[in-house]
Amino acid sequence: MGKAVKKEPIVSALQQYQDRFRSVVDAASAFENHDTQGQKLLYAALEQVFEFGEEIRQDAPAFESFLEVHGKTLNKVTKDNPYNALIELAFAGNRSKSWRSEISNVLRLASDINVKESLSQWLEAGGGISGRYEEAVDHFARPATTKAQKLR
Repeated sequence: MGKAVKKEPIVSALQQYQDRFRSVVDAASAFENHDTQGQKLLYAALEQVFEFGEEIRQDAPAFESFLEVHGKTLNKVTKDNPYNALIELAFAGNRSKSWRSEISNVLRLASDINVKESLSQWLEAGGGISGRYEEAVDHFARPATTKAQKLR
């Protein structure tokens, strides 16, 4: 006499997809949590760069010596925006030049308008780096020369 085989219940295809999709949602949630943490860490780092920059730029000889020790020069661009050099020194070389430029211009704007709250709060209130960068572009835009205006 043969053994009776117990059949496994058949799970619908929809239920299988529902179960599999839970892992998709978990992965997306893990990314979002990581992304949020990453943004907080970036803001904290930028706040430190900003505070350091605001302090050292008040002591021009010390700033120039600091840059020289790190292989940088206090040229016209760096005098205009010291955060160009500080961001490049603070962050690893794998960041793009455009990323570093965007960040340094946001910090320059914060300095220029004399932000009163913490840099993190200011960034969050203004739409993050990208929102504040748009403001920086408008703030530092050079007016068109008379000749260029006539050509329009």
